[in-house]
Amino acid sequence: MSSSPFQSEEEKGGEWDLLVSKIKGWLEAKNLLKNGDLLIQPFLLFVGFIALVIFIKAYSTLLSSIDRVPLAARLLQLSGLIWLIKFSATQLLRPDDRQEVLTSLNQRWQAFTGSHPNEKI
Repeated sequence: MSSSPFQSEEEKGGEWDLLVSKIKGWLEAKNLLKNGDLLIQPFLLFVGFIALVIFIKAYSTLLSSIDRVPLAARLLQLSGLIWLIKFSATQLLRPDDRQEVLTSLNQRWQAFTGSHPNEKI
């Protein structure tokens, strides 16, 4: 089984031609070339997964860089506490404002879940 340097071009590369013909036959049999819509959804899922991985990596890098700064976590907690006190003082003290906030939250929840207030689960 030694290969001779004097083989013709037809005798060389027969495996590649066989592989290409098998792949073309498989694609034609499955009509994947004609039905490109079938390939769009897996492709979008794959692209979305890659984008999610990149976003999580960037987010973790940002959080780790914030964690390296001394007092950054405490300052962020303090700013969150100040915001919460300000929001509570302006939106939750009076009953009318409190009802408006609760109604807004209820509407957002219904829009998110797609349910209506009269529906029972």
